[in-house]
Amino acid sequence: MRYLLPKLQKDLKKKIVILAGPRQCGKTTLARRVGEPAGYDLARIHHQFTSTR
Repeated sequence: MRYLLPKLQKDLKKKIVILAGPRQCGKTTLARRVGEPAGYDLARIHHQFTSTR
């Protein structure tokens, strides 16, 4: 997570950032660690992917 923080903080100044990944990999923790001190609102969108096999 430490190597992502500087890149994420830089990108947030100009872009919308979406964090995606597997369950329990630290997405919410990373978003809170960067977003809350900067005064950003965090939005959570949950999507369940299903297989059609």
